Amino acid sequence: HIEKGNALQLPDSVKRNGMTKWFLQDKDLEALGYLMFAKKCEAFAAPASEWDAPSKDLKGMGSAIKGGLQLWKAAKKDFFQWRYAYQVLRMAFYSDDYQRTFDLYKDLIGDKTSTSLIYYRCLSMKAGAHYKTGDYNTAAYLYSLAFNATDDNKAGNYISYDWCFRPHGESENGPRADRNKVLSLAKSNSEKAVIAVMDALHEYNDGLPLMKEAYQLDPKVKGLDVVMTRGINKMEMNLLDPSLRRKSGF
Repeated sequence: HIEKGNALQLPDSVKRNGMTKWFLQDKDLEALGYLMFAKKCEAFAAPASEWDAPSKDLKGMGSAIKGGLQLWKAAKKDFFQWRYAYQVLRMAFYSDDYQRTFDLYKDLIGDKTSTSLIYYRCLSMKAGAHYKTGDYNTAAYLYSLAFNATDDNKAGNYISYDWCFRPHGESENGPRADRNKVLSLAKSNSEKAVIAVMDALHEYNDGLPLMKEAYQLDPKVKGLDVVMTRGINKMEMNLLDPSLRRKSGF
């Protein structure tokens, strides 16, 4: 209807939808084009069910990358250009073409930064490519930046950071990433404090040393209150169960 002027035939529930009303009022073809492209990419990136891995339609994803680059170049607004960059990076990453992911990030993002959550989605894609190519230290550092910057995909960035340190399989005896090397990549005490908070969130026993480390580096670091609450909860749990249970005689 917006593109070609065809008669609009929608159920009332869709007519009342806020985005439908916005499209009918603004007739933003650039926004419409992006959503159509994003929907196409979603078919390549999303699994058929939560139990299945995404299918690898390499030809389709390659076509999406080519089309996305053309749309990125033609985009009039930064808002959409950032999003086309993200979709293109996502297609390259899910194609298991990690070198191309690096190259596209350099071409489309380069040294640019943004407060947009989409920038940090792009950064997470770059982190994932580092992880897949064995550069676990850089991957962990980039995941920590994305984790701290936005609540968008916070759990995903934390889990990915954690996996950078986990040995995988019987052939690996130690952690993959080296904490000291990850810290050496940090550009400020605030970034180091974030890493300490993330490590404390994973600490099963005594998180107090990491809490102290984070506080000394940056007393205002986000998440310190969460780590402290978690530490208190663990202390109480250890007191009540099993200490008090043993004393009770049950």
